[in-house]
Amino acid sequence: MYQEIQQVLGTTVRIVVNTNNGSAIPAITNAFTEAFRIDQTYSRFLSGNFLSQMNATLAQWQTVTPECFALLLVGKQLETLTKGAFSLSVKTVLESWGYNDKYELEKEFGNGITGIFDLGENNTVFLRAPVEFGAIGKGYALDAMQKVLQDFENIFINAGGDIYARGKKENGEPWKCFLEHPEDENQAVGEIVVDDFFLASSSPLKRRWRNRHHLVDARTKEPASTMLATYVHEKTGILADGYSTALFVLGFENAQKICISEHLRAFLVGKNQDAFISDYFLGKKY
Repeated sequence: MYQEIQQVLGTTVRIVVNTNNGSAIPAITNAFTEAFRIDQTYSRFLSGNFLSQMNATLAQWQTVTPECFALLLVGKQLETLTKGAFSLSVKTVLESWGYNDKYELEKEFGNGITGIFDLGENNTVFLRAPVEFGAIGKGYALDAMQKVLQDFENIFINAGGDIYARGKKENGEPWKCFLEHPEDENQAVGEIVVDDFFLASSSPLKRRWRNRHHLVDARTKEPASTMLATYVHEKTGILADGYSTALFVLGFENAQKICISEHLRAFLVGKNQDAFISDYFLGKKY
């Protein structure tokens, strides 16, 4: 078993590869290199990086990389699906509350104003407000790390609770993951065996300050208030990550409708600990 743990993407990332092939060591290193590249490129907490330069160019068309355009396109699709509840433009709101890179509220400001963006041809984008990729970036990084490790049969990647796994553990058992209780990290509300798909969750348990948290309903510019947690698995990390956030900010009732209409693989926990499990979700509730 080859294993490495690094601090990146604002969290602890653990990669495990079970193989007799010693090439796993450089492959794991290359996977972390990709994670660091994505973090350095798109972190909203870094000045002078690609994201900050793009956000400095507002109210005019600009050309971005194909990678960035693809991220924005996913954001636009989720914004449309949720009728504006999900937005990549909540950066202004979060920063108006004073959130720093440790998700501590440094000081109070007035409510921010969210904006929207337009996508044009040839990787062009028109920003009316700054954007940030916190809602989909970790999932995208999982996609990138998984691609680096695609030649190995048994792998496990855990990026602060967003997970990809396939194959078996060292003892031959499957990768069983417990679904953390949204109000008590020492308990679980369910479990799921992850095998060649991505699992993501959204909950304000660890990123909360006073009466606020980081999961913002862009329509109201306030923390979403009718959900305790969402757990979603998908064929790609970016969709698992994005859907988990989108369903959370939509609210318990509307999220159920989207799960049914879009055939999503989701487990929702409402604010009164009411539970909804879609027909396609492979895990089980305790």
